[in-house]
Amino acid sequence: MSDPARACILHRADALRRTSSSARADPSAEARSAKAEALAKQGKKPAKGWPAERRARQALLIRQARPWTCSTGPKTAQGKALSAINARTHGMGSAASLAHFRRVRRYLRRCRERNDLVAAHLRGLISMAELKASLAASFTLEPEPPAVRRTG
Repeated sequence: MSDPARACILHRADALRRTSSSARADPSAEARSAKAEALAKQGKKPAKGWPAERRARQALLIRQARPWTCSTGPKTAQGKALSAINARTHGMGSAASLAHFRRVRRYLRRCRERNDLVAAHLRGLISMAELKASLAASFTLEPEPPAVRRTG
């Protein structure tokens, strides 16, 4: 066992030893049932969540155990890679996804315009020369927008 892990285990054991028995004891079942009966007589339901005493006791236990001192972080390359993207904005609303959707919409719009030109030629509304000139103009390449990178 490594020294940091051993120190962490010893620290936790020491914290548990220092915790007084009164801080660890739960209220008796009789007191809880009496409180529930009193609330039922008033037509109220017991409150959800922890009472203030239990929250204070839990805060004291956590402050004594200090689990944050034993955190070592990821060890493997895979774990480090996963933790490196913890704060990354992702999903359908991310900047990269929105840029991709803009490119797809632009492509679909150009396809629709070209289809309309071909349909107009097939209906006899424009000549072959006009179709070729319009298609040549629509095939000019636009510069690719710079890749969106977010740092931080």
